[in-house]
Amino acid sequence: MLRTGDEYRESLRDGREIHMDGERIEDVTTHPAFKPIVDIRARIYDMAHEDATRGVMSVWLWATGLPVIVVPLFIAVSMILFIGLARVVAETGMPAVVPAMIPAGFVLSAVGGANLGPTGLVAAAYSLPWAGDFLVFMSAPLANGLRLATATSAGRRLGSALVLALAIGLTVSCGFLLYLAHRHGGVNLHPQYFKQFAAMPADLIARQLATPSEISISGWAWTSAGAIVMGLLFLARERLGWRPLHPVGFPVSMGWVMDVVWFSVFLAWAAKMIVLRSGGPGLYARSRPLFLGLALGQIVAGGLWLMVDCFTGTVGNRIPMLY
Repeated sequence: MLRTGDEYRESLRDGREIHMDGERIEDVTTHPAFKPIVDIRARIYDMAHEDATRGVMSVWLWATGLPVIVVPLFIAVSMILFIGLARVVAETGMPAVVPAMIPAGFVLSAVGGANLGPTGLVAAAYSLPWAGDFLVFMSAPLANGLRLATATSAGRRLGSALVLALAIGLTVSCGFLLYLAHRHGGVNLHPQYFKQFAAMPADLIARQLATPSEISISGWAWTSAGAIVMGLLFLARERLGWRPLHPVGFPVSMGWVMDVVWFSVFLAWAAKMIVLRSGGPGLYARSRPLFLGLALGQIVAGGLWLMVDCFTGTVGNRIPMLY
């Protein structure tokens, strides 16, 4: 059973040693740099227990065809993935991260496609649009936005700006996607997003109806082993402060994103170590604008050339970000 928001906050008050800019943080649940992230994660935990939100999601999933006994498992796995990925992105600063599994895949492995039935298979398969491609999801940017609001005293203005940006981005992206597909034909556009992803739910349903999967004992065993290893890594992080290895490295190493960004992460780590050892926290604080400028420069340059292509009608160019 998922814990509550208060139980999550209490779990963080366990004597762990956390330092930032040379200062030891006694309570991460109240420190301005961490409180926004802690609060949003606690709120997500509470929403899973509140009748208003729990009932809506549970009834909706049941109405789509998932067996009522499977609904709590599906919601629990989804929440764990959303919260875990948001923590990885917000805590490590990685641009994106993808999990090695998705809720639909976990349920099929844990329960077996044969036990879901045809309607359950359809419901699980068509959860892929909202719980399948975790490369882009809103939990992480919202957590970072709340942290930025606390650091800059922007408060509600930044919160309103985030909501407005989400609304504009969703409206424009969906509208433009439909426009492109209508004008050029979806089959003539990006094969991954307009062909492969679009066919995945139907392909999954067809495979499972033809050859339903059974309960995967090995899947349960490997998932349990991974949970134990992750728990031991977090325990080592809390009890062995001198340990240089971060437990986040274990789950993120399984995703394809790390195949692309690992060397950049290594360079950032090496630069940080050199700066801290040579100049301490003071030099580290003074050097941060330089590295933020490097990231901002790539974003601005990429956005500029996208605008150039847009107004000149140029096609075929590609800006390497993650792949």
